[in-house]
Amino acid sequence: MPVKSGTLSHLQEAYQEPLADIIQTFQAKNDTEGYPNFTTPVILYGCRWTGLGVSQGVLIYGTEIYRCPAALITLGFGQVVIGTITTTYFTATNADPVIFSDSTSNNVHEIRQIVWSAGTSGTGDFDFDDCQIFGEWTPVTYSSSYLTAPTGNWTLPGGASDWSVKWKQEGRTIKIDFSLIDGSVSATPAYLKLSLPFNANFKEDYHAVCYYANGNQTPTEGVARVVAVGATTDLQFYPAQGGNWASDIGTVDIQGQIVVELDKF
Repeated sequence: MPVKSGTLSHLQEAYQEPLADIIQTFQAKNDTEGYPNFTTPVILYGCRWTGLGVSQGVLIYGTEIYRCPAALITLGFGQVVIGTITTTYFTATNADPVIFSDSTSNNVHEIRQIVWSAGTSGTGDFDFDDCQIFGEWTPVTYSSSYLTAPTGNWTLPGGASDWSVKWKQEGRTIKIDFSLIDGSVSATPAYLKLSLPFNANFKEDYHAVCYYANGNQTPTEGVARVVAVGATTDLQFYPAQGGNWASDIGTVDIQGQIVVELDKF
């Protein structure tokens, strides 16, 4: 059977696609259901800036997994480290070049790698600084609309500077880390609510505890109950000692983590 270029592409895709699917399983971003296409490169291991260059490693970009040879790099004024998809060929007596039926000699055994070098931002396929790290936490951008209360208001007067919310998903399990500081609470609400912009709801109610501070609460520091409310993407915070939250201006802190399972739909 003659081997066509489409045959080689098919063989490459036959192992690249399931590998990318496996990575997508662990690198799920907000419950994405589509086939993996990493428009932002994700470093799987290695590829660390050493001060003198970039160490060897592996990353996934688009639908391909690339090896990245180590590179010594000297950055000039205004330069950054850029990554470029570079194709070389496996040259050997049992590989390239290949004599085609038309008697032409061609290289077909491609070796595609990412080559790091110094350059102007945007001149490579991507900048090193734009790469993500496999398994890293994903931040949630601040929005005042995410903070509410059943009565009165829960606000962060400092806005984004008082907000740190991030998450990491593995399969259907999602870990959520929150640090909301120097907040203000009006009225005396039974709970404070953080609504998260996820694509899938929590499968059921999940519970944890976290730290709180409130200058008008008794005690002024202590433990709060955290409830991830099933069939929603809401976290509700209750004073562990019972009662309602005291109103206060600029001293309300909520900090902690919770692990939940996402529903399928």
